[in-house]
Amino acid sequence: MKTVLTKKKLAIVLFCHALPAFFLLSAAPLFGAVQISISDLLKEGVLRDIFFDYRIPRALTAFLLGGGLSLSGAILQSTLKNPLVEPYTLGLSSVSSLGAYLALTYLPFIALSGIFFSLLFSSLTTVFIYIFSSRRKIFSVHDLVLAGITLSIFAGSSITLLRFISNPFTSGSIDRWLAGSLAFANWPNFFWSFVFACPLIVFSFFNMNSYNHLFFSDEISYSRGINVQSLQKISFLMVSLFTAGCVAFFGPIGFVGLIVPHAERKISGNDYRLLLPSSFFSGAAFLTIADIVSRKAVQPSELPVGVVTALLGAPFFLYILLWDKNKEKH
Repeated sequence: MKTVLTKKKLAIVLFCHALPAFFLLSAAPLFGAVQISISDLLKEGVLRDIFFDYRIPRALTAFLLGGGLSLSGAILQSTLKNPLVEPYTLGLSSVSSLGAYLALTYLPFIALSGIFFSLLFSSLTTVFIYIFSSRRKIFSVHDLVLAGITLSIFAGSSITLLRFISNPFTSGSIDRWLAGSLAFANWPNFFWSFVFACPLIVFSFFNMNSYNHLFFSDEISYSRGINVQSLQKISFLMVSLFTAGCVAFFGPIGFVGLIVPHAERKISGNDYRLLLPSSFFSGAAFLTIADIVSRKAVQPSELPVGVVTALLGAPFFLYILLWDKNKEKH
């Protein structure tokens, strides 16, 4: 692996990724069910309130969540050395959804109960699958992925059961959340997204070079001063907390962490000092575009953004599986 990274190359790659991402961020508030002109923004009224109170925080939320989900996928794929993992495939999103669903359905009168139960279920899941994967005193990525997929199926079935026995009017309002929707974005929710995303971003920034060393065997990584298990545990915890916070407000939004890091490896390479920041900006741009599509595709209504990412992500997931099979044959 090439380890020399010049400041010039880093600056060029970051500029080429950040510029289109920020351009999309600035353009996203212009899209919606109603057209809002500059003259509408200069006078008091409903359209001005929609623009500043809903569309701007929604665009910022899509940018931050897309970047965070993509960053999460890149980190998990590095620490677990598996190209198919992301918060969604590991079951973190599904179990967090189950916790938030229980709180929103049965404890709506308790403030922040959705966040609390989502965090609780996500934390318990993290502890469970990590202990399950380390039960033979040797950390097994295969067991971790298997446990994650099993919990994901269990959580999905439990939510289906709860929807079946709960009030149909309540279920109807939560279905959109379960599909992953940014329609709930406003300034307070953006603030909470920022709180959950910041630790993940800061942690990944200070460990970019450490992730490069995980490319080698655990023995070589230890010999270079990298505590592999500690890095895996803390990375997994950071991703779990971010995922739980994201799900509690906007529902599970899958496949961003799978699609973007894979595409970025083709563009920026495997050096995590480039891959992590470029994945963040590309993920931010990807979810911003997906949110615009969700708002424009079926006007005057809108699609949940999780549906858009799933429609793109599922075929991409199959493509990766087939590509890996073909690579094994050769």
